[in-house]
Amino acid sequence: MVSTNAATHITLTVGQLVNATQENPPGSSSIRIEIPRFQRSLVWSDEQRSNLIESIHRGYPIGSLLLYKRANPKGDEELFQVVDGLQRTSTLVAYAKKPLVFAPITLFPSDVIESVSSTLHTDESHVQRVVADWMKATAELTSVAGFTSKRLATRLLAQFEKDDDSELQDQIEELLDHGLDALRSEVDITGVPVAVVTYTGDESDLPDIFERINQRGTKLNKYEVFAATWLNSETNINSSEIRAAINSKYNSLLSEGYSINGLERDKTIQDFNLFEYLFGFGKVLVKSHPLLFREPANPDPTTTEPAAFSLSCVVRGQQLSEMKRLHKFMPKDADDLIDPAKMEAALLKAAAAVQSWLRPFTGLKLNSQSSSVDLAHGELQIVSMIARAAVGRWDTRGDWSELPDWEKDWDDLKTALRQHYLMDLLEETWRGPIYSTVFNRVWDSIEESSEIAGPSPHYARSIAHATWDNALNAWFDKQVAREQRTRQYVRALDRVFLRYVYTGTVTHLDDEDVTFELEHLFPVSRLKDEIPADSPGWPISCVANLALFTKALNREKTSQTISEYLKENTLSEAEKKRLDKYLLCEVDAVDIRSSGLSRDEYVEFLRTRWATMKNDLYANLGVSVEP
Repeated sequence: MVSTNAATHITLTVGQLVNATQENPPGSSSIRIEIPRFQRSLVWSDEQRSNLIESIHRGYPIGSLLLYKRANPKGDEELFQVVDGLQRTSTLVAYAKKPLVFAPITLFPSDVIESVSSTLHTDESHVQRVVADWMKATAELTSVAGFTSKRLATRLLAQFEKDDDSELQDQIEELLDHGLDALRSEVDITGVPVAVVTYTGDESDLPDIFERINQRGTKLNKYEVFAATWLNSETNINSSEIRAAINSKYNSLLSEGYSINGLERDKTIQDFNLFEYLFGFGKVLVKSHPLLFREPANPDPTTTEPAAFSLSCVVRGQQLSEMKRLHKFMPKDADDLIDPAKMEAALLKAAAAVQSWLRPFTGLKLNSQSSSVDLAHGELQIVSMIARAAVGRWDTRGDWSELPDWEKDWDDLKTALRQHYLMDLLEETWRGPIYSTVFNRVWDSIEESSEIAGPSPHYARSIAHATWDNALNAWFDKQVAREQRTRQYVRALDRVFLRYVYTGTVTHLDDEDVTFELEHLFPVSRLKDEIPADSPGWPISCVANLALFTKALNREKTSQTISEYLKENTLSEAEKKRLDKYLLCEVDAVDIRSSGLSRDEYVEFLRTRWATMKNDLYANLGVSVEP
């Protein structure tokens, strides 16, 4: 049977393309371009957008767009959907609104730059830098936005500290008049042609076309390809939070002026597919579990969070490599619609449990000035823990009913999971190919068979003291081998280890009025003075040289060691009590004699304090110290 699918090559100008994407385009338009709901988020960076615009200005080819021609019930215009080229299309729309943000500085006449720099008696590169910054800040070609020779001249004179010279201001403005006129003309690309391929055929083929196309070019988030694959996977969503997250994504795109198939501005969608559900569920998971997942300070409503995808796959007993088929083995209702309600409730409870088990260790900020806790783990490490908690409590491959012995399993997990969290970080378990690791941490497979025997016992087993000692000493030896001559950023794993050590010692409930700082016991500036000139460096920021001080004490002692400071100052009883708790060593041990400090003496101090830190860690984790 011959396919009825067909492709036609046409050409649109940039102006026509941008106009066609707008919900209410100015003037008449014979075509309308929409974004289908399976399309990806806006993921290009400003640098990528600037590179595209520069390519256009240089006359370089930018590839063809692929549009799908849809039937239009109104019949007053041709209706198309973007299948490939959303990134380029969105860039052209953004450029049309704010061209100076993405326009290359080379569009500003070089002769004007030369004349201005000569008049100001400064280097051309300095003037060019100021002009480039002004362009990005001004963004638009309007006087309201600041696109005037007066505003640019004022900025230049202020930059070079000559803003009190009105005569010079007039000279610069006169020179810039020509430059701005030329720039306005140069940034206009509305007449540049864009190659377009229009596809006409069976709409059900679109997801496959979309996935095939995106095997090249800018790589999609691997989860976003499923937006096309699961296009017809109708899914019931009861959660208002998840619905809101989905609609927030589309409203974000609509606010940019795009037209999206089946959506109108200020309207919400009521029918959802599996991708949309998992997109929204991922947003809810991340927002409600800040100790498990990273949420940016200014979250992008269009960014896909992968946690819900991975969780939903592995709890159903599937390897992550099988995620493409997730829509086939999701729980369904009597009408054969995907019904994730029970799974969703179970996973939220499991995530809350894992967060509560880890909170005493991962939730300690170490520095109360910080608004959030820095996380050292990756997404799949936490996914494996949440999934394991879920499969130990519910029949996740069946009807999601509770298992009869789940309380015992969760008690074991509560004790052992916090141990495995740190151990996995120390041993870098979650680097490299880890799909099989996720599955094996969640499920126990029958040997020499792919059949699942039940939940994996791994996370429910405590780790032996000897195993801890080997792992910790190997990690510490690497720290002592560091060669540093300057202050180093305290690594995320080091901070996690310190949280485990200080758990039970530091509580912000007890000291909520006190601000703490994480600082070097032997101050960096003092160690730098002790390191011989011919030495490659000492382990300045070794974890055993890090301790908590109250902010007041730390700022007052400055570059003194704590022993030097206490010889000259007397602490209050409250401050002395805190110092005794947080120091984890004798005050006199933190001392630099008049004769100096050798590397061997410093390393010996680190090893002694390290032994104390390990014992505190073992006590906090309930690890029995073997004789």
